[in-house]
Amino acid sequence: MTRLIVVADKNGHIKAAAKVNPENKYSPKTIEVKSGSGESLHEVTIPEELQAKGLEALVDYHVVADAEPRLVKRTGAPS
Repeated sequence: MTRLIVVADKNGHIKAAAKVNPENKYSPKTIEVKSGSGESLHEVTIPEELQAKGLEALVDYHVVADAEPRLVKRTGAPS
């Protein structure tokens, strides 16, 4: 199960993302979100469809931060 750390604005638009890979020494150690920016940090599972397309397709997704934050495909995004 591949995970991402994402920074999203209050509407769920993804501003930045990084793969969580504990075996890779280049994985991010610290991600800071500016206080008062309206942005939040979430760790989410990458959906299988997104894994198949590659992370370039991340622009077609947004973060839904309810009980378990997750990536959801935007309405009208290409299949």
